[in-house]
Amino acid sequence: MPQYMTLFGFVPAAWAELAPDPKDRGHALGERLDRAGVQLVDLFQAYGGAYDGVALYDAADEATADAAATIIHAVSPGRGFQTIPLQSGEQPQDAVRRVFSSTADGHDAGSIGNGAATTERVLLCR
Repeated sequence: MPQYMTLFGFVPAAWAELAPDPKDRGHALGERLDRAGVQLVDLFQAYGGAYDGVALYDAADEATADAAATIIHAVSPGRGFQTIPLQSGEQPQDAVRRVFSSTADGHDAGSIGNGAATTERVLLCR
């Protein structure tokens, strides 16, 4: 099943509301996501960066992932919000193979962009 990551950040008012009662809110979020057909994998707090938290979850398709992101955003009113589909196993390698194989019009896809004779190199880290 496809996996997604939603990054979220709280506004100061949300921190003020959460601070008096610090607790793990992952279970409650997991229950709400389950009702939408989404499996919460894990929920992290991330201090000191652009976002305050990260939710990892499995969703059958993009529409289901959009529903999950909406739920996460609703329960964590904040200043920042981004959802990213994650790839594992052969997915990233397959994507690069597709990009750098010959295109249908016969042009080398290795020189992406304005048709310049340069070839971009891609390093995949796993």
